[in-house]
Amino acid sequence: MSENFFAKRREVEAQVASKASQDESFRKRLLADPRAALGDFGVRVPEDVEIKVLEESARLSYLVLPRNPEELSAEDLDAVAGGLGASVQCTCNLVKPM
Repeated sequence: MSENFFAKRREVEAQVASKASQDESFRKRLLADPRAALGDFGVRVPEDVEIKVLEESARLSYLVLPRNPEELSAEDLDAVAGGLGASVQCTCNLVKPM
């Protein structure tokens, strides 16, 4: 469920930041209750995802590291546990070089 949120997150970050810079009440709500503020913005945050909104200043900056891409998603784990597999058939013709 949270995979969709992370896939779409990058699409709306700039829009949310822009609105927060133009609308002080939205900015305050985003800092106080990010889930509700994002919901008002039309973004549904899954219950299993925690949201933290941090405000930078002239003397404080944040570097956000993305999650480890090697971590399996819930969907990946379900596929492994359920025995989902793929089979590829290949017909190869061997040609003697001239």
